[in-house]
Amino acid sequence: MQTSSDDLIVVTNEIGISGVFLGLARNGQLFSLSDAIHDRGETVRNLVEVEGKLKACNNPAKLAEFEKWCRKGKRDFESRLRQVVTALEDRKCQLLDELHKMDQRLDRKELGIEWEFDSNVTMTSLVPRGVRKSDPSIAKRNEIIDANIERTDLEICKLLDQELGWLGEGSNSLPKSWERRHEVDTFVGAYHHAKCRNNLHKLISVRRSLRSYHRH
Repeated sequence: MQTSSDDLIVVTNEIGISGVFLGLARNGQLFSLSDAIHDRGETVRNLVEVEGKLKACNNPAKLAEFEKWCRKGKRDFESRLRQVVTALEDRKCQLLDELHKMDQRLDRKELGIEWEFDSNVTMTSLVPRGVRKSDPSIAKRNEIIDANIERTDLEICKLLDQELGWLGEGSNSLPKSWERRHEVDTFVGAYHHAKCRNNLHKLISVRRSLRSYHRH
């Protein structure tokens, strides 16, 4: 009987890692490893992003953009830049520590593969996704919350202001209703506002609930 080429998966040397994963799936080993490998990839992507921001701290064009943002908001350029650099350095150390622990848990020699993340290569996901228009600043806000979901609300607020605010995106990711009703312009400000703090808690709690749901 002739077999259609559509029924075959031909694994070549160029896509050999696909063959390794197919073998792990057949042996029932992939389920326990895929989440760990995915989490490692997310950590590396976050690390690449942080390192890119640290490089921006030494880029004249980015510094000029930051100074303009500080001047517009009547913020002190020197103190804010020092805060940004310190926060980024702390975040980098945290991510490197997480990466080291992940590599200790993942025995790559046993898998027979090595994985690296090339920040210059953009890959298209294999997972089908629905097309939906969304505000990129809100998507970024959710990404930061999800990546730091185990932290306290105040710590998350500080990260949101540091990673979004200095790029001039803070006002876009901060709910407009909070600005109108409570006259707050930062997430830390919302946290310390007696009436707005409950709204902030609900926003973060929703992300925690979604994360918990997906894990189960």
